[in-house]
Amino acid sequence: MRWNEVITLSAQLQFEITHQRINRVDTFKPVSDSKNYLYAHFEFLTDEWNGIITAIFTKNNVSYKMLLDNNNECIVPWELLVDGGDISVSCYQDYLITVNTARLRNPDMWKKGKIVNHLHPKCMIN
Repeated sequence: MRWNEVITLSAQLQFEITHQRINRVDTFKPVSDSKNYLYAHFEFLTDEWNGIITAIFTKNNVSYKMLLDNNNECIVPWELLVDGGDISVSCYQDYLITVNTARLRNPDMWKKGKIVNHLHPKCMIN
């Protein structure tokens, strides 16, 4: 590794937006109960997306709005990563442009308890 290379210490969901259509383009599978680790990156492929953009993450009818930074990224709220389940992702710009919804379908999202149950008995601490 070279001195000027950056080590990424987080995971990233990746979305592409064309006009009013959003698509998830990564294959990362998040693990539940992570905090301040999972980010989302939005790649805007058409020119109309040039204002203040807000991502919307929804799970169980509860939505979290996150402003995108200058790199079109934001942290994924940790509250969404509790107890597995589907997460809907969308975004809007200045209340004028919206997109459809991309689903983060992850019924296999691990829970801490499931990981502990899969440890070999010699690895468990009493």
